[in-house]
Amino acid sequence: MTRSSVLLSLACVLFGAFANYSFFWLNGLLFASLEFSSGVNWVFLPAGVNLLLVMVLGPWAALGLTVSAAFIRHQLFPDFGLLDVAVTGVIAGFGPVLAFWLAKHFFRIDPTLKDRSSKTLIQLALLFSVLSALLHQIWFAYEGQSQSILSDAPVMALGDFLGTLIVLYILKLTLFLAELIQNKSN
Repeated sequence: MTRSSVLLSLACVLFGAFANYSFFWLNGLLFASLEFSSGVNWVFLPAGVNLLLVMVLGPWAALGLTVSAAFIRHQLFPDFGLLDVAVTGVIAGFGPVLAFWLAKHFFRIDPTLKDRSSKTLIQLALLFSVLSALLHQIWFAYEGQSQSILSDAPVMALGDFLGTLIVLYILKLTLFLAELIQNKSN
């Protein structure tokens, strides 16, 4: 690896960690009243940010998301063990990588995301939100931390889905406006 590629990878890790941490607390400020149960939200913006970062910056961003999610978990639940903090971080950080990989292979989604159709964004958001919620809730149930996997998993999936759609459609709108501005200046 060249020095510049190492610096770029490190920047992706740090940006991923910072973005996840910031959006987690922003989500709490905006949607605290929409918490269904501990750790389960009706709208969860960090899910969308995490998926977007992995799509754009790749697995190095996932490493930053993992570190950030583990840190947040430790902040919120300092009595939980290192294994719980680590597994929760890995699910949060690499769940988007797995979802994006599955979407590329099963839905044939273009990895460059040139196809930003509503169908593509909804498929990707749905796959990611269900996968993320199931992985988290299976882990929480295994650890005895889930109040009810049957009620928490669907709400978590819906919250991740809504948060992901909000983020992806803000990106889609931003790209559309940028193209409009660029076309007007040409």
